[in-house]
Amino acid sequence: MDAVRISDGTKVVLKTVNIYEDVPILQYLNSPELASDPRNKTVPLLDVIALPDGSDMALIVTPILHPFNSTVSQFRYVSEVIDALDQFIQGLVFMHEHRVAHRDACYYNLMIDPTKICPGGFHFAANDLQEDFKKPSKWLERRFVSPVKYYFIDFEMSEQLPSGPDTRLSLGIVGQDRTVPEMSMTIPYDPFKVDVFQLGGVIPELIKRYEGLEFLLPLSNSMRRRDPEARLTAAEAHDMLQEMVSSLTEADLSRRIWLRVYSPRVRKRIEFPPKPLWQRLLACFSS
Repeated sequence: MDAVRISDGTKVVLKTVNIYEDVPILQYLNSPELASDPRNKTVPLLDVIALPDGSDMALIVTPILHPFNSTVSQFRYVSEVIDALDQFIQGLVFMHEHRVAHRDACYYNLMIDPTKICPGGFHFAANDLQEDFKKPSKWLERRFVSPVKYYFIDFEMSEQLPSGPDTRLSLGIVGQDRTVPEMSMTIPYDPFKVDVFQLGGVIPELIKRYEGLEFLLPLSNSMRRRDPEARLTAAEAHDMLQEMVSSLTEADLSRRIWLRVYSPRVRKRIEFPPKPLWQRLLACFSS
């Protein structure tokens, strides 16, 4: 649920978690040393509030974030998609360097800080409306308010593994993406490679929604190879993305992308919105 921090008026989210399973990794990734690394894309942990009943549950306090790709905050340019993928893959690189596997690095756990793209704010229960629940919220284009920040949420399934090549082994069928081939309850697997497979699955979802992102398929295919040994690491995926971007021109990066469900008529209306009535009347009388 949403709330307001009394000390400074910051809008926050409260979430119930297991204090022993969820909090330690969040606290570790939010430690001052790690939080200062710009590659760290862990949701900021503002506070942990133990519940008074003595149970294993607690409330964590985080900033209000927004789904990285939603109806009200769509991607509009190639560069915006590149920036999001770059930050998320860097986030995996960072976590893996610190031996943390997210284990659910999937579509619905990817968020954006809405501060810049919706400066007027939005209602937590209806993000197309402002907090008065009457006026529509206004969402700006990411390209023109950059840099924007992206974050991973939901670390309930995460784990921190000890150092060493022979200790990258986990068990369990978890996460939103049920197509990970090596997931097993009995045969250990490398959770870092699972993270890469899961995040690679976000790219086809974006391609389904938008025209003009097909050039990203080779990256997705390399991140989603069925053989974990042949699959890219997070660092290799980031290198591949950077290599792909280096071949794009400024015109390529500035190219407008459209939701596939938008007809040519709708696209034209969005690109060239009609002038307000008073402007049209003024133009008529002026002529």
